Amino acid sequence: MPGSLFMPKSGATTIWESWEGTYAQGGIASLDHYSKGACLEWVFSRMMGINPDGENHFTLSPLPGGHFAYASCEYRSVFGKVAVKWKKEEGKWAFQVEVPANCFAPFVYPDKTSKELNAGTHELEYRHPYKTDKE
Repeated sequence: MPGSLFMPKSGATTIWESWEGTYAQGGIASLDHYSKGACLEWVFSRMMGINPDGENHFTLSPLPGGHFAYASCEYRSVFGKVAVKWKKEEGKWAFQVEVPANCFAPFVYPDKTSKELNAGTHELEYRHPYKTDKE
Protein backbone atom coordinates (compact mmCIF):
# COMPACT_ATOMS: atom_id res chain seq x y z
CA MET A 1 0.00 0.00 0.00
CA PRO A 2 -0.31 2.25 -1.87
CA GLY A 3 -0.42 0.18 -5.02
CA SER A 4 -2.95 -0.87 -7.60
CA LEU A 5 -3.22 -4.44 -6.30
CA PHE A 6 -3.54 -3.59 -2.61
CA MET A 7 -7.30 -3.08 -2.80
CA PRO A 8 -8.22 -6.35 -4.55
CA LYS A 9 -5.77 -8.28 -2.38
CA SER A 10 -7.61 -6.79 0.61
CA GLY A 11 -10.95 -8.06 -0.70
CA ALA A 12 -12.11 -4.98 -2.63
CA THR A 13 -14.37 -5.37 -5.65
CA THR A 14 -14.49 -1.60 -6.26
CA ILE A 15 -12.02 1.27 -5.99
CA TRP A 16 -11.80 2.79 -2.54
CA GLU A 17 -11.51 6.52 -1.86
CA SER A 18 -8.57 5.95 0.49
CA TRP A 19 -5.96 3.23 0.16
CA GLU A 20 -6.95 1.77 3.54
CA GLY A 21 -10.67 1.48 2.78
CA THR A 22 -12.99 2.53 5.58
CA TYR A 23 -10.34 2.04 8.29
CA ALA A 24 -8.57 5.33 7.54
CA GLN A 25 -11.62 7.54 8.01
CA GLY A 26 -13.56 5.76 10.70
CA GLY A 27 -15.88 3.93 8.33
CA ILE A 28 -17.02 6.87 6.19
CA ALA A 29 -14.81 6.55 3.09
CA SER A 30 -16.37 5.88 -0.30
CA LEU A 31 -15.92 2.28 -1.42
CA ASP A 32 -16.88 3.02 -5.02
CA HIS A 33 -14.74 5.99 -5.94
CA TYR A 34 -13.77 7.22 -9.41
CA SER A 35 -10.46 8.99 -8.77
CA LYS A 36 -7.94 6.16 -8.85
CA GLY A 37 -9.94 4.36 -11.51
CA ALA A 38 -10.05 7.29 -13.90
CA CYS A 39 -6.86 6.05 -15.59
CA LEU A 40 -8.65 2.78 -16.34
CA GLU A 41 -10.87 4.58 -18.85
CA TRP A 42 -7.75 4.85 -21.04
CA VAL A 43 -7.04 1.13 -20.60
CA PHE A 44 -10.59 0.16 -21.61
CA SER A 45 -11.13 2.63 -24.46
CA ARG A 46 -7.65 2.96 -25.99
CA MET A 47 -5.27 0.15 -25.01
CA MET A 48 -7.98 -2.54 -25.14
CA GLY A 49 -10.31 -0.62 -27.48
CA ILE A 50 -13.63 -1.51 -25.83
CA ASN A 51 -16.07 1.24 -26.79
CA PRO A 52 -19.85 0.87 -26.33
CA ASP A 53 -21.41 3.03 -29.03
CA GLY A 54 -25.05 2.10 -29.25
CA GLU A 55 -27.64 -0.40 -28.20
CA ASN A 56 -26.26 -3.90 -28.75
CA HIS A 57 -23.22 -2.41 -30.51
CA PHE A 58 -19.57 -2.00 -29.53
CA THR A 59 -16.54 -0.87 -31.48
CA LEU A 60 -13.44 -2.90 -30.61
CA SER A 61 -10.22 -1.15 -31.61
CA PRO A 62 -7.32 -2.32 -29.42
CA LEU A 63 -3.89 -0.72 -29.73
CA PRO A 64 -1.32 -3.35 -28.71
CA GLY A 65 2.32 -2.59 -28.20
CA GLY A 66 4.54 -0.24 -26.31
CA HIS A 67 6.22 -2.05 -23.44
CA PHE A 68 3.42 -4.61 -23.25
CA ALA A 69 3.47 -8.04 -24.86
CA TYR A 70 0.14 -9.16 -23.37
CA ALA A 71 -3.06 -7.58 -22.07
CA SER A 72 -6.54 -8.80 -21.15
CA CYS A 73 -9.64 -6.84 -20.22
CA GLU A 74 -13.37 -7.41 -19.93
CA TYR A 75 -16.36 -5.15 -19.60
CA ARG A 76 -19.59 -6.48 -18.13
CA SER A 77 -22.19 -4.50 -20.02
CA VAL A 78 -25.96 -4.69 -19.65
CA PHE A 79 -25.87 -6.90 -22.78
CA GLY A 80 -23.24 -9.29 -21.39
CA LYS A 81 -19.47 -9.62 -21.21
CA VAL A 82 -17.31 -7.89 -23.81
CA ALA A 83 -13.72 -9.11 -23.65
CA VAL A 84 -10.49 -8.35 -25.49
CA LYS A 85 -7.16 -10.13 -25.05
CA TRP A 86 -4.04 -9.61 -27.09
CA LYS A 87 -0.52 -10.92 -27.04
CA LYS A 88 2.56 -10.72 -29.16
CA GLU A 89 3.65 -14.04 -30.58
CA GLU A 90 6.06 -14.90 -33.37
CA GLY A 91 6.10 -11.43 -34.94
CA LYS A 92 2.35 -10.90 -34.91
CA TRP A 93 -0.41 -9.83 -32.56
CA ALA A 94 -2.93 -12.51 -31.64
CA PHE A 95 -6.34 -11.26 -30.48
CA GLN A 96 -9.17 -13.08 -28.73
CA VAL A 97 -12.41 -11.11 -28.68
CA GLU A 98 -15.75 -11.92 -27.07
CA VAL A 99 -18.95 -10.20 -28.21
CA PRO A 100 -22.13 -10.77 -26.14
CA ALA A 101 -25.27 -12.48 -27.47
CA ASN A 102 -27.52 -10.33 -29.67
CA CYS A 103 -24.71 -7.82 -30.20
CA PHE A 104 -22.28 -7.00 -32.97
CA ALA A 105 -19.03 -5.08 -33.15
CA PRO A 106 -16.62 -3.95 -35.80
CA PHE A 107 -13.07 -4.99 -34.91
CA VAL A 108 -10.70 -2.25 -36.02
CA TYR A 109 -7.11 -3.41 -36.59
CA PRO A 110 -4.17 -1.11 -35.75
CA ASP A 111 -3.89 -0.15 -39.45
CA LYS A 112 -7.59 0.98 -39.35
CA THR A 113 -8.90 -1.86 -41.51
CA SER A 114 -11.90 -3.53 -39.91
CA LYS A 115 -13.93 -6.71 -39.74
CA GLU A 116 -17.56 -6.96 -38.60
CA LEU A 117 -18.05 -9.45 -35.74
CA ASN A 118 -21.24 -11.06 -34.53
CA ALA A 119 -21.83 -12.52 -31.07
CA GLY A 120 -19.36 -15.15 -29.93
CA THR A 121 -15.64 -15.63 -29.37
CA HIS A 122 -13.31 -14.73 -32.22
CA GLU A 123 -9.61 -15.44 -32.80
CA LEU A 124 -7.93 -12.78 -34.94
CA GLU A 125 -4.35 -11.88 -35.79
CA TYR A 126 -2.48 -8.90 -37.12
CA ARG A 127 0.99 -8.63 -38.60
CA HIS A 128 2.17 -5.08 -39.18
CA PRO A 129 2.95 -4.79 -42.91
CA TYR A 130 6.09 -2.66 -42.41
CA LYS A 131 7.74 -4.28 -39.40
CA THR A 132 9.96 -7.30 -39.20
CA ASP A 133 9.39 -10.26 -36.90
CA LYS A 134 11.97 -8.87 -34.46
CA GLU A 135 10.08 -5.61 -33.84
